[in-house]
Amino acid sequence: MELKVRGGAFLATKQFLLEKLGEKEYGEKIKEFSPEIKSFLKSNIIENLFYPYELFAKLNKDIVEKIFKGDKKRLRDIGKYSIRRAANGSFREVYMKTDLKTYVYNLGSFTFNYFYKFGKFKVMKFDSEKKEIIVHIFNIPFTDELFEERIAGALYAAAEIRNFKNIKVNITKRVSKGDKLCEYVITWK
Repeated sequence: MELKVRGGAFLATKQFLLEKLGEKEYGEKIKEFSPEIKSFLKSNIIENLFYPYELFAKLNKDIVEKIFKGDKKRLRDIGKYSIRRAANGSFREVYMKTDLKTYVYNLGSFTFNYFYKFGKFKVMKFDSEKKEIIVHIFNIPFTDELFEERIAGALYAAAEIRNFKNIKVNITKRVSKGDKLCEYVITWK
């Protein structure tokens, strides 16, 4: 299986960095990135094309090392930004007009499969009374803690879009730590 990531994920990352750093600092910071990533970010990234996952992993690594000073959890901010960007773009009507149960059970999987050509996303539990959702992502053919953190941010933003309050996303199982799947527990008040 070829591991691919849609260009939209790269463009959201680039736009996040531009907004957070400003154009001048962004230009300075990417000079510190690996030559492959620096060249890729300067290229014409097409939103609907798929690119090798390896580029995505290297980009996340460069961001954590060069911009976030080693703070891996900051990648959650980019995950949040990516989903907010999608929700304000072509996904807006689907995100906002879908009932909560359909939103939780189907849109997560749809969105994950839209951006990534690997793995499976499944809602294992949705309890609106206890205010808890459990998501499993499995068949992940790599160990990448940075990817896991970015997904946690995306899940946070997906809950936020539906006006959940006091959201917490805990990663209780990680492929990067030897588990067979990633488990995310989303709670809110």
